Amino acid sequence: MKKTLALLLFLSVISVLNAQEKDKNFVYLKTNEFVYGNAVDFNESGFKNYVLVDNKEFDTKDVKFFKNNRGFYAITMGVGPRSAPPVAGLVRQGKINLYESIVWTISSNAGTSKRTYNFFNMEMDNLKYANFRNLQPVMRTNPKSMAHLYKFRNAGIAATTLQIGGFLTTLAGFGVFMVRGFDSFENDTELKLGLPITLGLSGITMGACGYLFGLSKPKHLRMAVSTYNE
Repeated sequence: MKKTLALLLFLSVISVLNAQEKDKNFVYLKTNEFVYGNAVDFNESGFKNYVLVDNKEFDTKDVKFFKNNRGFYAITMGVGPRSAPPVAGLVRQGKINLYESIVWTISSNAGTSKRTYNFFNMEMDNLKYANFRNLQPVMRTNPKSMAHLYKFRNAGIAATTLQIGGFLTTLAGFGVFMVRGFDSFENDTELKLGLPITLGLSGITMGACGYLFGLSKPKHLRMAVSTYNE
């Protein structure tokens, strides 16, 4: 009876995204309760995170989902990497619900970089981090979805390999420069500096390629989920 009631409540959450419930904003608590309001917002600070429904605060540890005028969101705290944001928006809905959060980082050395965090759930299951290990048992009976999921995994492996390789190659170039570059500038300066420069540029190129592979992961993941939901 309780399981049936929980499933019906979850279906009610999803139905809010449909036309008849589209204009209602709410918070869905871990106690399977809805709290409706006109203004629903997530507030993040260094000391406390909470969802505000009109003038009432709800601690994020008590909230599973919330909907406002910008979309439908899941609280992701305690799921996935510690660097992941506490909230992710719904980007795919169906048998698998996929949530996504994007973090932009500005560095004086590397410029602007982008990292995407994905989470998923099914029916009333708890939210999980969207990686190959968690999704493979769910999608293994769907060959088309698995094809995209393998591309997602391989892009991650390529990104990690190239970024580590690029860092080590650049480090090797710096090491060679320290040994050769200051050894003597009287003769063969071009020969002494040619190898470290080549290693440094190769390392930077490898790192950039790894970054681009990493950017392709969310696309493959979305395709895997969309195909599974067909």
